[in-house]
Amino acid sequence: MRLEIEKTLETLRPMLQADGGDVEFVDYFNHVVYVRLTGACEGCPHANLTLQNGFVSGGNGGAILNSGSLTLQSVSLLNNAN
Repeated sequence: MRLEIEKTLETLRPMLQADGGDVEFVDYFNHVVYVRLTGACEGCPHANLTLQNGFVSGGNGGAILNSGSLTLQSVSLLNNAN
């Protein structure tokens, strides 16, 4: 499952890096993916929208939700304090 998550993050990464940020996979537990946005993306007011478009709505790799081996309930954004 981690590999599928990482592949999806790789599809999001160029968009984030173009804006001076990046995404870090933290954990997958109980059908929830935990990630941390870094650089310019950390604390961005559009961070949740980025994750929604990338994982949930089908943009830039959202197909991970339709994968036969991985079922997500949500993607949770952690800040640097977590």
